Amino acid sequence: MVKKLSLEQNEVTKMGKQTKIAEESIVKYQQRINGYENLKKEKDHFEELYVRINAKYEMLEQLLTFNKNIQEPNLLNKVLFNRWKSSRSHYETQIQKTNEILDKLTDCYNKERETNIQLIKNSKEVSQERDRIKAEMETMKKLHKEELEKLQQKITEMEHKDTDDKTEIVQIKDESIEIID
Repeated sequence: MVKKLSLEQNEVTKMGKQTKIAEESIVKYQQRINGYENLKKEKDHFEELYVRINAKYEMLEQLLTFNKNIQEPNLLNKVLFNRWKSSRSHYETQIQKTNEILDKLTDCYNKERETNIQLIKNSKEVSQERDRIKAEMETMKKLHKEELEKLQQKITEMEHKDTDDKTEIVQIKDESIEIID
């Protein structure tokens, strides 16, 4: 039994060591993957730099061969003048397009501005009309209230007349006058 237990204990420790080794291997594997990704990024960066430098080199080489082919100073001046003319026409076209865009934007701005001014005027008119209607409604409420009070007064007077036969209500100029017999 003791031998069996010691054998099993040895197996457990071996398995524990193997687990630790496996975990360490996984960590190292992750580190290698990260290192590989970093190296891949650096490689892509260096390839991009190579392409840029190679393009600059080819442009420089073309300029040098172009300058070697030009032996006459007048020819160089003509070439430079032609380049200047083409650049000038290109910039004039760009300026013209930009001016057209600016004109359109200015027109749109002016139309929007006029529309906004008109809307502000209309808003003020509507606000004034609303205030006027509110004032009219207030006066109508006051008049209506006064008429209700007059009617209430007439009703109470008539009730008094029914209860008291000696009194008589006579109305003169929309005012009630009580006459006692």
